Amino acid sequence: MMVYRDKSKEELAKDLNELLEMLRNIELERYELEKTLGESLRRYRAIVEDQTELICRFRPDFKLTFVNEAYCRFFNKKREDLLGFSFMPLIPPEDTKKVRAHFDSLGPENPVATHEHQVIAPNGEIRWQQWTNRAIFDDEDRIIEFQSVGRDNTDRKRAEVALQQSEERFRSLVENSTDWFWAVDENAVYTYSSPKIRDLLGYEAEEVLGKTPFSLMPPDEADRVADIFASYAKSRRPFKLLENTNVHKDGHLVVLETSGIPIFDAEGVFLGYRGIDRDITERKQAEEELRRAHADMEKKVEERTRDLLEVNEQLRREIKNRKREKIRRRESEAYMEAILNAAPVGIGLVKNRVLVWVSHRMTEMLGYSVDELVGKSARIAYESEEEFDRVGRVKYQEINERGIGLVETRFKSKKGSVIDVLLCSSALDHGDLSRGVIFTVRDITEQKRAEQALRESEEKYRKLVETSIDGIAIVQGTEVKFANQALLNMYGVSKAEEVVGHNFTEFVSHQHRDLLLQRGLDRESGKGAPNRYEFKALRQDGTEFDAEISVNPISHQGKPARQAFLRDVTARKRGERYLRESEQKYRLLVENLPSIVYKGYKDWSVDFVDEKIEALTGYSMKEFNSRKMKWSDLIVKEDLAGVRESFIKALKNDKSYTREYRIKTKWAHILWIHERAMILCDQKGEIDYVSGVFFDVTEQKKAQEALRKREAELAEQSRHLEEVNAALKVLLKRREEDKNDLEEKVLANVKELVLPYVEKLKNSRLRSDQMTLVGILESNMQEISSPFVTKLSSRFLGLTPAEIQVASLIKDGKTSKEIATLLHTSENTIRSHRFHIRSKLDLKNKKVNLRSYLRSLQ
Repeated sequence: MMVYRDKSKEELAKDLNELLEMLRNIELERYELEKTLGESLRRYRAIVEDQTELICRFRPDFKLTFVNEAYCRFFNKKREDLLGFSFMPLIPPEDTKKVRAHFDSLGPENPVATHEHQVIAPNGEIRWQQWTNRAIFDDEDRIIEFQSVGRDNTDRKRAEVALQQSEERFRSLVENSTDWFWAVDENAVYTYSSPKIRDLLGYEAEEVLGKTPFSLMPPDEADRVADIFASYAKSRRPFKLLENTNVHKDGHLVVLETSGIPIFDAEGVFLGYRGIDRDITERKQAEEELRRAHADMEKKVEERTRDLLEVNEQLRREIKNRKREKIRRRESEAYMEAILNAAPVGIGLVKNRVLVWVSHRMTEMLGYSVDELVGKSARIAYESEEEFDRVGRVKYQEINERGIGLVETRFKSKKGSVIDVLLCSSALDHGDLSRGVIFTVRDITEQKRAEQALRESEEKYRKLVETSIDGIAIVQGTEVKFANQALLNMYGVSKAEEVVGHNFTEFVSHQHRDLLLQRGLDRESGKGAPNRYEFKALRQDGTEFDAEISVNPISHQGKPARQAFLRDVTARKRGERYLRESEQKYRLLVENLPSIVYKGYKDWSVDFVDEKIEALTGYSMKEFNSRKMKWSDLIVKEDLAGVRESFIKALKNDKSYTREYRIKTKWAHILWIHERAMILCDQKGEIDYVSGVFFDVTEQKKAQEALRKREAELAEQSRHLEEVNAALKVLLKRREEDKNDLEEKVLANVKELVLPYVEKLKNSRLRSDQMTLVGILESNMQEISSPFVTKLSSRFLGLTPAEIQVASLIKDGKTSKEIATLLHTSENTIRSHRFHIRSKLDLKNKKVNLRSYLRSLQ
């Protein structure tokens, strides 16, 4: 604190001026700062408003607090109509839950995320948008606002759907074609086969994968075709209409006509051939029959010539020979007609464009009978008069010029169906067309469809390039000559001019510029350089991202150039890292599980993920995964039917099952297996694979078997004990009867042999003490013949013999003193016995006379 008390006025004035100067400087600095902040704010607002991306800010309740001009333009709304209102009504109901879940996932650990969802455009159209959302927090990490940047990616989503549909159409075409489509690698090993092979050679498509075409041929044919194929493969040339003989799965021979084209990867590396096979067995058989017929006819002509030389020798022989020749001619004509009818192509004869004769194949193609065609104008086969006239002009012009007329047209059947045909015509007499024209008709509908499919495929791939998510560029020297839209989006530019014409190193991070520059120059000069590698790319805003580039040498405007395919692999590299971590966790989990995890297929082959299977079965994981072993090879024969039945039952229900069965190991041990699995099917409902686990429950089964045997033994022992108990019951009953007999005998003896003498003693002269003893003796004898003692001892087993004796005397009315004298003990002892008797008879604290209670027991 400044002290002014000891300063003069001049000093105080000076201090005041310094303070004023300081205040003016502070005010000037504040003005400059406000001016700088205003300019920065204006620049920021101009940048935000000029963005083509949609930018907005909103609170956690989804109410907008800021929108840029692009956002307003997209939804065709004014800024005041959006601010303060939730944007949720702009999202279709089916995506609302997904959007809320996305924002719920943001937090301090995950503040930024990107997701896609649908929006409702102003015209009601449903479009797709991609948004990058950032959560903004207060000092306590609570979300106070979100900032989002989005773009419309409807075209990309639609292109993905169109690509998927196009691939489905192409797959349907291949699988439904009458020709067999295939692909082989550089070693002529099948890597793909269409299902049509089943109709041609009897094999399922999966059976030929891993085999070569030569393994399906007879040995000599295999050697011949292998040499031909090797010559084409060496020069990487396509081949057409290569005839080869194959062995059908059931053993008969099939002749195929094979065509193929070489295929290469993006770097120009030869990968193999892709092509089609067509069954020409019937055609070859017809050709062979025709050859034989011609040979037979030539032989017959020679015979006829010899016969004619003998005509002067004998007239009768001439007549006879003529008749024989006439018969043979009719047979030959019938034979030839049969061959022509058996030909796989339609054959006919026209005169002045009127049908004179047609083969059976022609009637099949057009749906008319022979009678409906013969004598009719060939116009009956055409869609229109104009096409009929056009084919006539072209065909007869070519016959006059080259001797053979070849033209493509379309025939319409009786039922209205239309087929594409190749019409080949030749005059019987080139000098006189009125004598007739022989024609053949080949159905090329499938060929035309295949050609159309090929054109559509080429168009599809052209559009794929235009709509590719990968960036595509053409670079000549160091200058970018072409860039597609995906490349512009990748580098964050809106116009091609911002890339095309620039040096490509402007879009490469500083650390990789020299590397890419040298590799580009090496490639154009013919030096070796890798075709694919990764580098750090540089966006227009200065941010870097991971990119993968594939480069191929091309010619652009007559000069060497390079075509580059770029892909943003930032997410992939992050995903690969997460995948490696996940695989490590999964591997650790699988290796420490007591069960054996597997993936099974319809043919009983299995894939295992760890080596525990070898410890269980003796066979290595490699033997199973290479299909050398199948799980059905191990199952005990008696259990195999039950295993199949449980699988079929699961397939009809919920696709899951649990089953137990036995297997035989490599060491001939029998083990019990407990299996739990789930059947997984594809979109068509066909079985894709089975995912499950195996448990070795052999010890458990042994314990269960031992338990069953022990239970059987106990049941046998129980039955034996029941028999023993029955015998004991009989013995006890007999003992009870013997006891009753004994009691009756004792009672009778007491009454007849003892009590009469006691009565005599009582009548004799006795002293008082002697009389007392006699009375006691009499009383005890009566007790023997009464149920008192029995009832007392049986009902109250807790009484001791002394207590029973005291209780008997109390019942007879003796006092404690008298009882003590008779038993030669003290009165206290007798009182103690009385107390214990009342307690054991449950008379304690009850107003019940002990003598009366004891007498009631008789």
